[in-house]
Amino acid sequence: MRTVLGCLLALSLITTGCGSDAGAADADADAERAVREAAARYAEIERAGDPRTICKESYAEELKRQFKLLGYSCEQFISGDDPDPKYTLTVDAIGFNGDRALATGRVVEHGKREQEQLPFVREDGEWKLTLRLPEVDRATLDADERAVVAAVDRYSELVRARDPQRLCDELVSEEYEAFLKQFGETCVGDAFGPRLERASRDFTFSVTEVTVKGERALVKGHNVYDGVFPPDSHAFIREADGRWRLAAEDPE
Repeated sequence: MRTVLGCLLALSLITTGCGSDAGAADADADAERAVREAAARYAEIERAGDPRTICKESYAEELKRQFKLLGYSCEQFISGDDPDPKYTLTVDAIGFNGDRALATGRVVEHGKREQEQLPFVREDGEWKLTLRLPEVDRATLDADERAVVAAVDRYSELVRARDPQRLCDELVSEEYEAFLKQFGETCVGDAFGPRLERASRDFTFSVTEVTVKGERALVKGHNVYDGVFPPDSHAFIREADGRWRLAAEDPE
């Protein structure tokens, strides 16, 4: 499982602020204790090398849907992993955002020690391993970062609406248009029209990281649709009217 997560996602820790309310602090402590217990149970099952129990007790349903889309059952997907009776997992810190959490720590597997980051989701009151990261805490963003995320939210709305014309009119920069023109392509006819014809009606972009450098920004996260969430990123540029639009190049 540890190898599977490492191959499918490059993870980053996202934490949320702590409140001063005693009840909230107790709830946070309970959630952290529950995640640590889930991580410890997962390590115990890993040492036993029992795919069926890992799938039943440690893996979230949304993770198992990912395996199914690849044409495998959960047990089939991980049955080739070599069990390690000396496998250990040490959790150093846990970041929370609602029903999602990310545990960071260290593992020792087959004599090799590595840093590890494991995302969890709370399903029916239990914390299970998954792939999708906690979303960025929007309350911690500055004005520029919030404006970029608002542009991403609008992008999601227009994808769900399958409206490439408005997406191109509102969110595509002159730089992006010029880039397409080099190849004889148009925004609606070539870049977004065909893509949005097949877009899911429940599509959204889940933001996990926002980086603003001057007039450029990069947003990392996941496309979320039909029960899956592949990683993706979008580059933005702030144009003369002050609005953030999709850029042709990432920030340097």
